[in-house]
Amino acid sequence: MAVFLYSQKKRVDISSEKIGSLICSYTMSIDIDKADTLYYVYIGFQNKEYSHITDIKSVMFVDTKELSQFTSDLKKMIPEMDEKKNNFEFKRTDYVLSKYDFTKDLYLKETRRGGYTSISKGQVEKLIEWIEGLQFKGNG
Repeated sequence: MAVFLYSQKKRVDISSEKIGSLICSYTMSIDIDKADTLYYVYIGFQNKEYSHITDIKSVMFVDTKELSQFTSDLKKMIPEMDEKKNNFEFKRTDYVLSKYDFTKDLYLKETRRGGYTSISKGQVEKLIEWIEGLQFKGNG
């Protein structure tokens, strides 16, 4: 005889937003069996390396310091997006933000499994505004 036990989890989307190619959500996940709650910010996107298959990539934040670092990096990229002249990049554990000299757009790359998307300056500003309005309750 085999007994399989599965944890019961409840997921509640506190806030969600579509910003350009980004699907953003602030979620509370409750492990009912353990009475444990996890808050996280998820940013998902279709990998632009592929146009004929669905390949969703994502960056997820559970730590307030990491989300704060991401927001700070985005803010530092905005002045670089005004012209097509500079290459500029932030490499972090879970993501890379890149600005290339051939475009004004910002490239968001997932570092663990590869894949990227690009977003405009206006979309970066909307993303920052959405994140700063969350009142994030993550770790740290």
